[in-house]
Order: sequence, then C-alpha cells, then structure tokens
Amino acid sequence: MKSKILIIDELSPYLFFIKGIMENDDFEVIVSDKESEFPEMITEFDPELILIELHMNNHEGFEFLKKLRNKYNFFAPIIVTSSRTSVGEIEKAFELGAYDYLIKPLNLRDLKNKVRQAITKEKFRKNNCHT
Repeated sequence: MKSKILIIDELSPYLFFIKGIMENDDFEVIVSDKESEFPEMITEFDPELILIELHMNNHEGFEFLKKLRNKYNFFAPIIVTSSRTSVGEIEKAFELGAYDYLIKPLNLRDLKNKVRQAITKEKFRKNNCHT
C-alpha cells in the first residue's frame, strides 16, 4: 500500500514536478494551496505526512503549522520547506512541531529519504502505541 503525502504549497510547475517525483517513488500524493480544503483532505485522504511550504502566497506558514496541530488535530510528521535559512525561523518551525526543515531548492534524494524516514518512524510509533 502506498504511503500518502499531502503537499501544501503554491501551485506551480515546480510543485507538480515534486509531486510526480514522489509518485514515481511509490507515494500517493495530493497537493493544495487552499486552507479551506485542509480539514477535508486530512480527514478523507488521511495523509501519513504533510510537506508544507512555510512562505506561500499571502499565507503565514507558522499559522498553518499551528492550525495543523491544534485545529485540525494532525499529529503525523510535518516536514517544512522554505528558501529562507534564518536560524530563528528554523527553530520556530521545530518548536511548533515540525519533524524536519528542508531548504529550497530541494535535493530530491534528500527529500525522498527524509519522507521515508519520517513515515517509517510514524508507522513504528503507531504500531507500538497500539500494542
């Protein structure tokens, strides 16, 4: 069964390139840039991981990160992406529950490895919590 990933980012050719790369690596991927879609996507798609761009359009990524945890009750791994390398921003992302922080442009091999590691860890955690 394919692992499910939700990517929250600006809809762009680059995003759909990343989506295609991840799908070729045996992941099921959906993408969105609309916060109004998140509750339904999280409930119905039930992603095992969210990849979220911290600075997209007019949205504040830190607020999204807070909402994912507090409002939408999403507790699986969240990997944050950004082209910004500020130590303060990276620390804040981790304080708000990010599993990892990847700097754009993304290294595709690193991205796939980080996603696999996060999903594997989460599956292990879930299996050990239910026994």
